[in-house]
Amino acid sequence: MSYTVIYEGKEISLAPREFEVLYLLAQRPNWVIPKKNIYCSVWESNYYDDQIPYKTVEHVVWKIRKKMGHDIIETLINVGYRLKKM
Repeated sequence: MSYTVIYEGKEISLAPREFEVLYLLAQRPNWVIPKKNIYCSVWESNYYDDQIPYKTVEHVVWKIRKKMGHDIIETLINVGYRLKKM
């Protein structure tokens, strides 16, 4: 399986977790998805709220933005992330 996307006419290679986070956000563009939901869906782990390593999600989103542009994913502070409609 290839973890690539075509964005603005360019082929962009993503790591598996980056692809999975982007895919999750792309399933519902403009919907806010909480970090907890992203973590539990992509990493397939269930944690209590105070144990979820939010920095893991933040780091993957940062890597996606670095490859695709900072305006593709919007952060809603203390809520989660959403993919801007393309």
